[in-house]
Amino acid sequence: MNENPQFKHQRAKSILWLCSDSESHLLLAADYVKVARYDTENNPSLPENDKLKIALEHIKYTQSKIYGRICVLQKYEKIKYVEYALQYYEDALSENDILLKSIKKKSEKSTYDDLKNLIIHVTNNNFSEELTQKAINLMCLTDIEVKFANKME
Repeated sequence: MNENPQFKHQRAKSILWLCSDSESHLLLAADYVKVARYDTENNPSLPENDKLKIALEHIKYTQSKIYGRICVLQKYEKIKYVEYALQYYEDALSENDILLKSIKKKSEKSTYDDLKNLIIHVTNNNFSEELTQKAINLMCLTDIEVKFANKME
């Protein structure tokens, strides 16, 4: 089972569901989902078809949710995880209208809240122009409304 990318993906999801307030467990989940994504994208024995595409989209979404949650737990202190979260949310939501609609409808409240708080934090603090733009792009993509803080230079 450990050779199957779906096993690693399901393991990552189970950790996310059961240990969503544990940074150390979520970092383990991040490792599982990273391997699942790599194996799915780079395994020549997997047939390229709609099922594979759907599986990869779900893996990307799980990856974004894990990193979004890690950012919340770390209070956005580690920029590399903020970068990962923004990139993975963009990867997942820009390629899948169903997942995007789910976010817009707030179907998964915790995922919506994690994404919204990430966008708020990045757009209202001193992050690089590139990261701020990624957050603004996600805000526009998802229709998440954010009030910008007045930044004094």
